[in-house]
Amino acid sequence: GPFQGAVYVFARSGGLLRTLIDPVPLPFGGFGVALATLGDSALVADGAGVARVDPASGRVIQHLDVAPSGPTSLGAAGHRVVVGTDGAGDGGGRAVLLDADDGTPIRTLADPLDRPHDRFGTAVTSADGAFVVGAPGADWLVPGGGAVHVFDAATGERLHSILPPAPAAGGSFGQQVATGGDLLVATRDRKSTRLNS
Repeated sequence: GPFQGAVYVFARSGGLLRTLIDPVPLPFGGFGVALATLGDSALVADGAGVARVDPASGRVIQHLDVAPSGPTSLGAAGHRVVVGTDGAGDGGGRAVLLDADDGTPIRTLADPLDRPHDRFGTAVTSADGAFVVGAPGADWLVPGGGAVHVFDAATGERLHSILPPAPAAGGSFGQQVATGGDLLVATRDRKSTRLNS
């Protein structure tokens, strides 16, 4: 059907291994709206939650419910998963830390400003022992300038926040985040900013 989405699993060499299709396809269901890997499994978000899928067989191993709104970002580290929702009703967003083994919510990660337009959880990634959460609508330095927050992966405690090095109103710092080694990369207004974490 229209706009049901699919996820393609490739070997690092580039060969297509499997195509994953939504096990409960709905028009505009959003299957594949966010992705992450957890060990040898794939985490695939749709409008209702997150499916943990065995990419070799395509079988859904587990379903993680993240009501009241569908996920927009995912991160996984160890036995923890963070699911971000950028607009949980009012545009404030949220990020929920889950136990990856049974899907139990451990805690909701705290948005330091907790304002309706922060879009906290728009982007999520994992780093060594931490989760990084973008809040591109946050008003820390200027209206809509954005922020990036780093949380302990085991406890969900906020370790620190990173503010845009060149703040601009509506700059949306934290719209996308990525990590690798000792680096954290975040976007601001369609321009990438490299930061040492």
